[in-house]
Amino acid sequence: MSDARYTLAVLQSDSQAIVPNALNLGLSLSEIISQMGKMYNQSEAKFQILATEAVERIIKESISSDNELGNVVVLDNPGILFESELHIDVIGLLRRISKNTLIILLWPGEMDETALYFLDKNSKHTVKQTDINYTII
Repeated sequence: MSDARYTLAVLQSDSQAIVPNALNLGLSLSEIISQMGKMYNQSEAKFQILATEAVERIIKESISSDNELGNVVVLDNPGILFESELHIDVIGLLRRISKNTLIILLWPGEMDETALYFLDKNSKHTVKQTDINYTII
């Protein structure tokens, strides 16, 4: 199965950048998680499933349609996706959404032709080009 069908574009960004219509994943998901807080103490597994469903839902709700590009979503502040308590399969999430939607990921870290590094190249959180094909813009 080829990754060529996934449409993921990455734009290096800093926390000062403001992009109209971008979904602030960190803010949006943290608001939902704060409402689910009690559930974490009751069932960690259920909490993780609900967090994954919530992130997919808020991303899908932020998809817009462009005459030239088709379905598009701009994702900002993705750091929350790497929170260990959430156990989000970041690569799987990006693959599922980017099958039918162009994802423009505003990346707050370093990048090169082989990987995206969350914050810096020493990070254990990376998205490798071999995991999901992306284009740096």
